[in-house]
Amino acid sequence: MLTDAISQYEKAVSINPDYPQAHYNLARCYSLRKGQYPELYAEAASHCYKAGVLFLQRGDKQMALEAYNDLKQLDSKELEDALREKLRAASQSGTGGSTFP
Repeated sequence: MLTDAISQYEKAVSINPDYPQAHYNLARCYSLRKGQYPELYAEAASHCYKAGVLFLQRGDKQMALEAYNDLKQLDSKELEDALREKLRAASQSGTGGSTFP
């Protein structure tokens, strides 16, 4: 069923590229497959980052933090650093609620 889920989430993000939950779920599905398909590692990180940014834009800091924590597990330092900076900026501007470490 994971293959079907991936197909549906890929379709969802192609229809609405600004749908953060679809990006987040697709990243999680890809990360479950990374053992079989190492090329999905970068794709998972990319979708996780995109989800985090979109969640922040919608004011959902909790989900943005979840995306960030998942991104840390994907060993994508560049995207991890970029999302961390966006989380810090949101916290400092007051749009994100509590401060981010």
